[in-house]
Amino acid sequence: MSGNIVVSGSTDRTLKVWDAESGECVHTLYGHTSTVRCIHLHDKQVVSGSRDATLRLWDVESGECLHVLTGHVAAVRCVQYDGRRVVSGGYDFMVKVWDPETETCLHTLQGHTNRVYSLQFDGAYVVSGSLDTSIRVWDVVTGACVHTLTGHQSLTSGMELKNHILVSGNADSTVRVWDIRTGQCLHTLQGVCVCVCVLYCQSSLVHVYRSVVKTQTLV
Repeated sequence: MSGNIVVSGSTDRTLKVWDAESGECVHTLYGHTSTVRCIHLHDKQVVSGSRDATLRLWDVESGECLHVLTGHVAAVRCVQYDGRRVVSGGYDFMVKVWDPETETCLHTLQGHTNRVYSLQFDGAYVVSGSLDTSIRVWDVVTGACVHTLTGHQSLTSGMELKNHILVSGNADSTVRVWDIRTGQCLHTLQGVCVCVCVLYCQSSLVHVYRSVVKTQTLV
């Protein structure tokens, strides 16, 4: 959501742009040939990733598809966009950094040994979470992996990065707090009795959610 704009992606292969105040569908965006698995909205542009292995950059005001990014060889599962660079993670075990204007892949970040499910991007570093249980921190300029964060026992499906502090939620029912500058795990938050699917961080609070129902708030 950005301002009054909400964007949704669906199994019907479309994205829809909604006016949050009126509830009206402003645009239906066609182009993907399979399920839309992830979206990231930045200002008046949105990037979508699909099971068709492509990413698309759209103008939400006009509904126009501006660019198509191809290079993944399996479903795109997660995406981040800061207005300048697109970062995507997929079921091909890869993380890719793109220049959307030229539709060029700048880096293919290889190291994960299973599907990539979650990403965070702060302009300098990419953080990727995988079914291989690891979290990797990458330098976006060089493409080098600067840290591999280990300790989780399952899939990392939700992360939040604020400054240099990363919070990761995992299917092992724990939340971990990391310093990505050192690769050190600062805290392990236990007591969540189900798989952690979604995180939201605000100041010093970490709000933990599962599929639909809020389960616990950890300080």
